[in-house]
Parts: sequence; structure tokens; C-alpha cells
Amino acid sequence: MNITEFPPEILITIFNYLNYRDLLSVSISCYEWFNIIEQQRYYYDYYNEKWGYPSYLMLNKYHKLDNCLDFNHHSIYSKCWKQLIIKKHRLNQFKFNLMTCKIHDDSLRTLVYCNESNMLITGSYDKSINIYNLRTLKYVTTFYHQNMVLCLQLQNNHLFSGSLDYNIKWWDIDSKKNIHTFNQHTNAVQSIAVNEEILYSVSYDGKIITWDLNTVECLKNFKGHNTHIRDLALTPNNILTCSEDQSVKIWDYSFNYVNQLIGHKDRIHCVKSDDNLIVSGDGLGIIKFWDLRTYKCIEDIKIHNGCIRHLQLDKSTIISGSWDNTIKIWSLSDKKIIKTFNHQKSVLCFQMDDEKMFSGDLHGTLYHWYWGFSK
Repeated sequence: MNITEFPPEILITIFNYLNYRDLLSVSISCYEWFNIIEQQRYYYDYYNEKWGYPSYLMLNKYHKLDNCLDFNHHSIYSKCWKQLIIKKHRLNQFKFNLMTCKIHDDSLRTLVYCNESNMLITGSYDKSINIYNLRTLKYVTTFYHQNMVLCLQLQNNHLFSGSLDYNIKWWDIDSKKNIHTFNQHTNAVQSIAVNEEILYSVSYDGKIITWDLNTVECLKNFKGHNTHIRDLALTPNNILTCSEDQSVKIWDYSFNYVNQLIGHKDRIHCVKSDDNLIVSGDGLGIIKFWDLRTYKCIEDIKIHNGCIRHLQLDKSTIISGSWDNTIKIWSLSDKKIIKTFNHQKSVLCFQMDDEKMFSGDLHGTLYHWYWGFSK
């Protein structure tokens, strides 16, 4: 009898003897084995044995599952624990390498990179935008604003940049030309996003403005908050904005007001969303978790000793960067720190994937973190 013909009950018994690395290898051998492994609680048991029993899963609160430990019926938890285990092993057992280089004359305020287009782009208070080859880190070209560069958005070979000069510039990277300048804001442009040929922007003027990229015409221009808007995030059904008025506002894509999240005690600097979860970070180093369906705060945690300037969220972890000179990676499930990256100065921006992270600080220094197997 071939092992692929074994009944699921026997396979489950065999799989119980494998460690997580072997489970991962086995799971990609065939579709049937993948389904069996995904539906069992192997990854949860491994996590429990390796790092201890976790606290009650916050994910249960925003996925509304009947039993947060019923892996036979809810494979989403198996996937969550698998992702978290992989990340923990990468960050704890891999060796870290670090390269630093001062690339701007003033603070490195924003950065973005794209593996597909092989570009790393940085924006600074020195009014410049530098473009580098992502793999070689060789300098390519520079674009300029009339004042500090505050935000960047990369869309294929097109770059959008927002500035303290109140403008948003649209660049063609291949031709190195400025395609268009959007200039309806009356204060610093803090955050921009592009979705389906629509450009979204928020500013210190409290306004939310959208443009049609086909016609470059303004589609909507209205006052979203009574004071400075710090950040913008797009979800499949909603637009999120956060402000120094200590609130996160939720809008639909027709810009009808949906709801408001209240609870922070200081200005909110950043907001991110994934599925039904919203996370927001404030000037006190506190991150709040919100359920997008009920608009209620699930919980909050003080994770930094200074203002949180940037957040990145995925299915299993949150990455946060702060004025306290650190970037911290911590698990969504048990709120424990997985890894801390230390800077010499305040962290203003970062972007991370499974192989590397780039981050920028107050003195214009670019940090390139990359990792490989420990010897």
C-alpha cells in the first residue's frame, strides 16, 4: 500500500511525530496532505510547546468564531499559527546583517520599495527623493520638491510624492519626468494612496481630496477633520483617516461618513487595517485594536516609550516604529515581542518583507536589515 493511500486517521498519527519544518515540507507534497495539516492543530501545539500557552486569541473577537481552539472546523487559526511560527523562527534563529548609510542631509521621512520593479525610493526633509536599484543599492536618480518630502506611493513605474510645499507630484520613473502636480491642498500633504486609477490624499489642512488619474481632475475635496490629518488607509469597503483630534474616521468610497473611533488620549500618527481589524498608533506609544464591524476597541497596549510614527500589519504580526529609536515586531495572537531592532536616532519610516527590512531615521540614515540562516 502506498503512503498516499493511507486513510487520514493514520496520516494524522504519523504527522504528530513531525516538527514544524517537516510539516511544512510535507504539506506541499500533495493537496490532500496539505488539507489534513491545515485543518489540524499541529502548529498551535508546536507554538504552545515552544513558547508557552498564549493568551486568549484576539483574532477570535474579530473573526467571530465559535471556538477559538477548534482547528478541525476553523482552519484560519491553523494558518495564523503557521505564519507566526515561521516568522518567529526566521527572526530568532536567523542571523541578522545590517548595513547603514547616511543618504540624506536631513531626516529620512518616508521610503518605499518594490521587489518586482527592483526599486528603493526614499524621501527626506532635505526636499529630495532618491531612487536606488533595490538589489545593488546603486544610486539611480533624484527628484525634488520645493519643501520637505513627507510621503511616497509607488504604482508600477509611477511614483507619487507628497510634500510640505502643499503639492503632490506624479513622476514617471522611466522617463524621469514630472507628469503632473496636484495642488489643491493648503497645508502639508501627510499621506497618499492609489486605488483603481484614483489618487487619495490627506493633509494638515484637515481635507481629504481625491483625483482621477486618467483626467487629473479633482473628484472630491472636503474637510474630513477639524485639525491635522496624519494618515490614510484603504480597506476593501472603507477609507480610514486619523488625526491630531485623537480620532479615526471611517468613510465609504462615496465619502459618506460611516463612523468614528474614539479612545486615544493623544494625537494619532498612523492607522492600518487588515480584514476586520484596525490598528492605530499615537504619540504616547500606545496601539489600539478596533473591530471594523462593531467599531469597538478590542484592546490597547503600550508598546513604545515614544511616539509611534509608522505601522505595518499582516495576518500574524504587527511591526511598529517609534521615536524611542526602535522598531518592534510582535505577534497579534499573544502580544509578545518577537524581535526589536535598534536605531541610533528616532525611527520615522520602514518597510519589511520576509527577507529584509529598510528603515530610515531622524538623521537621514538608511538602515538595511537582511537575514540568513545562522551557522
